[in-house]
Amino acid sequence: MTEDEKKDKALKLLESFKNDYLHGNIEELANFSFWDIAGNPEYDGISFGEHDSKYDGDRTNIVYAIDYLLYNEKIPNLTLRGYGETENFSGDTINTFNTLFGSRKYRESVENAFNFTTSERHLRDDFYRTYQKIGNFYLLPAGDKQNSINSFRGKNAWRDYFDIFLKNLKQSLPPTNSYEKKDNNLQHLQVLLKNDKNKFFFDNKNFGSFISDFYLEDYSEIDYNHPEADKNFFFSHFTCSKRIDVTEYKKFAFGYIAKATELINNRSLRLVKELKKIIKN
Repeated sequence: MTEDEKKDKALKLLESFKNDYLHGNIEELANFSFWDIAGNPEYDGISFGEHDSKYDGDRTNIVYAIDYLLYNEKIPNLTLRGYGETENFSGDTINTFNTLFGSRKYRESVENAFNFTTSERHLRDDFYRTYQKIGNFYLLPAGDKQNSINSFRGKNAWRDYFDIFLKNLKQSLPPTNSYEKKDNNLQHLQVLLKNDKNKFFFDNKNFGSFISDFYLEDYSEIDYNHPEADKNFFFSHFTCSKRIDVTEYKKFAFGYIAKATELINNRSLRLVKELKKIIKN
């Protein structure tokens, strides 16, 4: 498949999606929650039913079409599922939901453990839809499912928080290249970056270009003010239920929602603006 054929494929799927879900108006993409395509084989292509635990909005057919249009000129030799014989990049979600509020399996127990009020449940539920907007998706180099940058980000003490991931990524890339022997997570991230077969970060990017290529400028200095970051401890619904005061948890969790929602909405608008330029060409 040539680059022109890939672009044509992506544009056709986006046009179809625009007519089916956005009332023919690409502007509506900024407020669209990709939960609404779960189970649709044309646009989803990966889940096993609505709101299934295996659903990943950032890896759906339509999001990969949008990703290809946005990033194919920024990432050398970009291939995604459906846009090349093998995928060298895969989707990732910026701001996590499950860390603080639990996947579907744990949602009710988290709600009960922290005694959510009706208004707090509404805030959580609103964010559940918001975190599946286009402004909360980007790409990382694909790798072994159990030992990729994406997987590692969510399975260590950083608890999938994007600000903590970015802080460590910045230390690992030019021009910083900091190395702390006592920090095993930072060391492992650096190994994963160096072992990436595409050498994306080291051959093609420094931290600044990574930020600009993925329209992440609002995140470059973001800090969610983690209460115990100095102890390398980051809140999650598992750890909080064991050692954190309910009031302290709620203050952080709903402050996180407010900040993440603003960032997601702003970046969604930015991506739609960039997408409109591509469609016109």
